[in-house]
Amino acid sequence: MPKRHYPPFDKLSENLIRVMDEVTATIDKAGIQYVVFAGVAAKLYGSQRELSDDVDLMVKDSNLESLRDVFKQYGAVLRDYESTGIVSHMVSFERDGVGVDIVGNCRILQEFVYTPDDLVFNKRRIINMTDDRQIALASPEDVFVFKALSQRGRDVGKFDIDDAVAIFNSQGLDFDYVADRAKACNGYDRVMKFIEHQGVLIQQ
Repeated sequence: MPKRHYPPFDKLSENLIRVMDEVTATIDKAGIQYVVFAGVAAKLYGSQRELSDDVDLMVKDSNLESLRDVFKQYGAVLRDYESTGIVSHMVSFERDGVGVDIVGNCRILQEFVYTPDDLVFNKRRIINMTDDRQIALASPEDVFVFKALSQRGRDVGKFDIDDAVAIFNSQGLDFDYVADRAKACNGYDRVMKFIEHQGVLIQQ
């Protein structure tokens, strides 16, 4: 019998939830901090777009080799990733038809560096996914900043702009943290310009 899952996880497929349950439990058992981010997090924070069966997680760069070994039974590999302006190292594998990517530091458009540091993990949200499982989501502010920096659109098969707008409109963001996070990524001007396009002027 499938585990009962809680809103907003009813937006996700049963298979994706089951794999997320297994993967995050394994990472927790290894004693490594993580956050679920990218498409899954955006969907849970209000994005209405269709979601494929894959999940992205962020960890500190220093944990990638350990996680490759933890998931070696699934054929996990540590590889360089470069696509549509995003460059990172990641551990990748597939579990029951769900693609799993675990990434560390990300360089965005050559100019900006998004680092999953202690601030990211302190800001994360621990929420109930099933009756006996909690998972850690990157904060809506962190997901928003990442997507406001990358701004990949449907023209390249991505939904960063759609996701960022949805999060902005639905989550009541902490703009002080957004500004600090954008500065830490060397992308303050780009993120503030994106916010201004939504009709809001942030005074810093």
